[in-house]
Amino acid sequence: MNIVDGLNLMFKGVVLLFQLKLPLRDIKDQCDLYDESGKMTDTNTDRRIDFHFNAMLDNVAEWRQKNHGKDVHLLGKLASKHFS
Repeated sequence: MNIVDGLNLMFKGVVLLFQLKLPLRDIKDQCDLYDESGKMTDTNTDRRIDFHFNAMLDNVAEWRQKNHGKDVHLLGKLASKHFS
């Protein structure tokens, strides 16, 4: 299974996979989560991570609305929300 992520690498990645005759998998609404050893995580872990990721995105969206879309470094803003 091969997943190409990111706009900058997407075209190059797809061409590379095509040239190497490797399959490309589309990412859809249901995309399984794997741990560092390559095993699929259990459903509860997947749901918790999905919940927290969406909560972080909601916090950043709320902050941007309050600050009229002022642009900041996303990682720094997520860290400040997470540790406050």
